[in-house]
Order: sequence, then structure tokens, then C-alpha cells
Amino acid sequence: MAPTIISTLATKGYFSEFRPSHIPTVNSSVEEFGMVYTEITPRKKGIVRFKHAWWFALSNDNMTIDPGQNVRVIELHGSTLLVEFCH
Repeated sequence: MAPTIISTLATKGYFSEFRPSHIPTVNSSVEEFGMVYTEITPRKKGIVRFKHAWWFALSNDNMTIDPGQNVRVIELHGSTLLVEFCH
């Protein structure tokens, strides 16, 4: 039953923001920021809101980044952002 619910939600567009249809560029000469939604640890991806879409993200620092923190987007690797904590 769970797969049916998930497929129904997906077809109604509930998850359409999670995987953007276009990949934004990350301009290294301009500081770009996102907001952490789920915890990011040195070894575990978290979720970040960036450019009006949800993204998986990894920390560039050797630290845990908590939900609600602002992060600077450093690079884009495939569909995963590399971020660092904003001090």
C-alpha cells in the first residue's frame, strides 16, 4: 500500500520541487546561500533549500550543520551540493 501512496503523491507533484527540472549553476565569484532543512554531518547528506528547490547536500567542513542554519554553496557535484557553514 505504501508504494501506491508514494506514487500517487509523486504524480500529483508533491515531490516535484525536490528534483528541479533544471540544474542551477553555482557561480564561484558570487556568494550563494541556502538553508539547512535536515542535519548534515561529515559523513551523511542532509537536505538544503537552495534557489527555490530542495537539494541533497554534504558539508565541506568537518562539522555537523543543524537544521535552520544558513550555508554557503561551494560546488555542485551531480545533484548534490557541497556547502559550508556560514559563521
